[in-house]
Amino acid sequence: SDLDGTLLDHDNYSFEAAAPALTRLRDRHIPLILNSSKTAAELVSIRQSMHNNHPFIVENGSALYIPADYFNEHFPGQGKQEDFEIVAFGADYEKILNVLDELRTQFNYQFTGFNDLSAQQLADNTGLPPEHAALAKQRAASEPIIWQESDERLQEFLTQLAQQQLNTLQGGRFLHVLGNTDKAQPIHYLLERYQQTWNQFSWRSIALGDSKNDAAMLLTSDYPVVVKNPHATPFQLDHDGVVYTDEIGPSGWNQAMQTLLNKHLSN
Repeated sequence: SDLDGTLLDHDNYSFEAAAPALTRLRDRHIPLILNSSKTAAELVSIRQSMHNNHPFIVENGSALYIPADYFNEHFPGQGKQEDFEIVAFGADYEKILNVLDELRTQFNYQFTGFNDLSAQQLADNTGLPPEHAALAKQRAASEPIIWQESDERLQEFLTQLAQQQLNTLQGGRFLHVLGNTDKAQPIHYLLERYQQTWNQFSWRSIALGDSKNDAAMLLTSDYPVVVKNPHATPFQLDHDGVVYTDEIGPSGWNQAMQTLLNKHLSN
């Protein structure tokens, strides 16, 4: 699931309206994988408040964090950090900052990134509490920026990023500069791990998001859910099983999850 505008309220970042479905998932031991533009530091805190102990995906698909011993075996290409094994899909943050600095110096592009702002300035720009903004600055593989020039100059900038093997995703408030990944790549990897580890089950997946940058993630699932977002342009998903919610944010999330669980669980 995406977070901002989907499982978290767009304005107050609360997930309270989704509490009934969240409880039901926990009671049935159904993994809920948070998949967000947020950093690992932010998601660790959010997971704790949700009593969620499952893997999570950070910075728009840049890395997958798996709790130690979650699968009872290790897989190739993983690093470690504290209590997590990490599978990287994106680019290194230092490389991204170096490329952005070089392009800004050479072409005088006008943009502001998270790295340019203090935690307080970031809080003022996003509405996040300062302590949450500090967590948002602990980045590993992507840099959100505010573009401050023409669309024509932006296209030049995007072309130059692509030449450096960097990609962009337009979020609700920021343009995210990252490696050649998206929210779908870690999900493919993770679903394979679930199937290999617990192959006595036939795994089916639900994905929930509220904006176009969630489309790749939604299309990986058996049951994609587009949560209504009054702050974003509505979009249609080319998938036979797509569900569109009537309610917004966590209320819509709860509505869709309860409906799908009622349909596919025996009790």
